Amino acid sequence: MAKKLKHKDFKFTLSHLLRLTVFSTIVYLLINYLSTARFRPNILDPTVLGEVDQNPPVLRDLLQQAYDRLPAKYRDKIDLINFFGQNSPAASTAGEVQKQLKGFPGEQIKQLQKYLLDRLYQDMIKKINLAN
Repeated sequence: MAKKLKHKDFKFTLSHLLRLTVFSTIVYLLINYLSTARFRPNILDPTVLGEVDQNPPVLRDLLQQAYDRLPAKYRDKIDLINFFGQNSPAASTAGEVQKQLKGFPGEQIKQLQKYLLDRLYQDMIKKINLAN
């Protein structure tokens, strides 16, 4: 048989107060330091980042350059994926379905509530008629 552990009552002592004070001071100082510190390097290494350009290229241009460097078989696969893009028949069908489903759950809930209330009233009327 295992011994039952006795629950000790918590007593707030001076050591607890000291630990809490040290912890809260460290947290406060870290928050202040991290909120005011600038995490920007002073020296930009051009070998790592390349030349710093004041007018960065547009993402579309970068993607076009990367696309031009791809082998032909991979470009064909990407073109197939683009066939199913926003202007594709699949996208227009999805748009039609979304238009048809507009307000779908709300209308169904209203119809269900009306049906339940109608059935409840009919049952009450039948019970009243049978009681008479």
